[in-house]
Amino acid sequence: MKASRGQSAVSIVLIMITVISLALEARVFWLRKRNMPDYEKVTFSVQDCTNYEFQETGREDGEYEALAYNSYFACEILNFGAADTITVYMSKASGDASETVIYAYGVLEGIRGEFVYPLQYQSEGVYLANLNMDTLEAVRIYPTEKVHSFITFSGFTVNEQTRTISFSFGEWMVLWLGLALILTIYVQIKAAIRKTDNLSPWITVMFGMGFLASIAGLMASRMFTAASTLGDVLPIVGGVLGVAMVIVLYIVTKIRSFTTRMTVLAAILVVLFVFANAPLQAPDENIHFMRAWTISEGHFDFDNNYVFPQEVYLLANIFEGEFHNRIIKTGNGNALTKIQEFMARRNGEMGELKRFETHLQVLRPYLLPGAAMAVGRIFTRNVLFLMYIGRLANAAMYVFAFNFAMRKAKRYRFALLLAGFWPLTLFMCGSFSYDAIYLSSFLVFLGLVLGDMEGKHDFWWCVISFGLLISIKPTSIVLLLMLFLLPKEKRSWKLAVACVAFGYGLYFGSDIYVRFASKGMSAEPVLPGVDIQAQIKYILSNPFRYLAILLVDGYQNAFYIGRNGQFGWLDVDTILTPILTVLALFIVSLLGTKATLKDRRKWENLLLGFLSIVFYGIVITGFYCACSTLGSSSILGVQARYLIPMIPCLSIMMANGWNMLKVSVVTEETYNEFISLWICSGTALVAAAELFLNNFLM
Repeated sequence: MKASRGQSAVSIVLIMITVISLALEARVFWLRKRNMPDYEKVTFSVQDCTNYEFQETGREDGEYEALAYNSYFACEILNFGAADTITVYMSKASGDASETVIYAYGVLEGIRGEFVYPLQYQSEGVYLANLNMDTLEAVRIYPTEKVHSFITFSGFTVNEQTRTISFSFGEWMVLWLGLALILTIYVQIKAAIRKTDNLSPWITVMFGMGFLASIAGLMASRMFTAASTLGDVLPIVGGVLGVAMVIVLYIVTKIRSFTTRMTVLAAILVVLFVFANAPLQAPDENIHFMRAWTISEGHFDFDNNYVFPQEVYLLANIFEGEFHNRIIKTGNGNALTKIQEFMARRNGEMGELKRFETHLQVLRPYLLPGAAMAVGRIFTRNVLFLMYIGRLANAAMYVFAFNFAMRKAKRYRFALLLAGFWPLTLFMCGSFSYDAIYLSSFLVFLGLVLGDMEGKHDFWWCVISFGLLISIKPTSIVLLLMLFLLPKEKRSWKLAVACVAFGYGLYFGSDIYVRFASKGMSAEPVLPGVDIQAQIKYILSNPFRYLAILLVDGYQNAFYIGRNGQFGWLDVDTILTPILTVLALFIVSLLGTKATLKDRRKWENLLLGFLSIVFYGIVITGFYCACSTLGSSSILGVQARYLIPMIPCLSIMMANGWNMLKVSVVTEETYNEFISLWICSGTALVAAAELFLNNFLM
């Protein structure tokens, strides 16, 4: 397609403004000294603290006896700036399972007050709290709630953020990228209308010039080794996305089939997430990987005495949980340096290694990555390479499931696009987590329901997909209500009963298998101070108080919508992704208004609203029972990934809401789907770039 004179003139002006601005900013960065550290560690000893209701035992230095249930150590005058984390050096008696928290007084998101944070066990004698406070003025540390319990306490360290954020360079990069994307969408719509696949040459020029300017800025400011703030991150994101978008646009626009185009994009993006994420840094990925490893070696039992190869222990030691908090934030390297360390140590002296075990006693989620690693051993014995092969196997399962779902779906395809390209979906499906098979099964089930079950074998595919879904997470049974989205003539009790019977048959069959195949393994460990049965009884006997806790937790956490940019072991917080996911949800839902006008059926909004509320309540209640101490006023452990099945429900409800308000996009539905595809995939691409930066370039 030939660009018009007006379009060419606008493109030239935008390019000139962007390049000149970037050149000026690069010059400023070149002259600026950037020797200030990102974080300054300040350590306070026990002598700097005042203790209340603690008594020294005199048996050893730093040992105290708690004289009350609310004994604490306090440090009143800190006057810190932005406090990122606090590391507490303490240990508790072996039988003490009471809650350990820290109260921090200061300013958080513009609000002055006292905020409570759980102290998370890191290693022997080390606990960590993630604050992310604007200022910190005082702390109170509660090591135990048990009277006459013995603890040791030697002090704490505060990581104070010292580098200020510079927005100027990053803002220009965002401006450049935003203008380029707008121009891309505009040209693509015109190309679709005119039935041509040619790209405007000015798009390529704009991306190319922006990328070169980014490289100049990176070199000038030495960001290759010091990227830590928003002003640092955005230029790199812009440069990477510029090149990536040119390549992807060129390839994908040559594909005429929408489903094939979507599949290629999904495959590219999930592979990016596989390699952007540091090894074993999905939540609890180390134990998932180790279970898949035992399967790859032909062990389908659960042996407590199973000994993993030393190289597996080496990988698990180097990439232990909360890698970003433990290694990157403390200035001890990044994923790249640790991979280099692994490669060096595997060929030499590995040293003393901590032994890790896996308590997972289930096979289904790990059969595919386990088989992939078994085949991978034909070509390599490197544990790191085999780990990536296992991740890619789960990624391939996701791509096939998403493709199948999109080919089946006929209604509300925009909702399926959102769920499939949701950054957390790609992140989890590119890992060893059992969420890979859970989310893949959910996509297949959703595609079948939105396709009205018109295929010959759709009945059985629906039974299999929903059965796998609830066999992984039995509380997801509430998603069976989605069958009401089917036309009335397609709904049947046989389908519902078959789905439930197959799912719980798998679940209880697996439980029976575990009883025979388990060799000395105990049940999954329960967190200290947690009693699931007692917590359920507490909820049933105090329903109104628990409802208040549920609502307050949702309000305080914005119902976890802002957690959709949280990766790693919940220790990698991205900057752009949480904002872009919300925008994508709103815009794609708006683009889906034409589809809902055609496809909407009576009571669907009420059904989806009820389903969303019940699903949210079940998920949050599950964490209250499994992760919070009895009668606690806070709910711990909730992660946004568990709420992904709500995304398509919310998007359909939102699209129907836009229609009720007479707000709609009146272009052809095909064009709306086309634009939705680029919005969803573009958001995922930004998330992958941010994850890579956090893991490898900081």
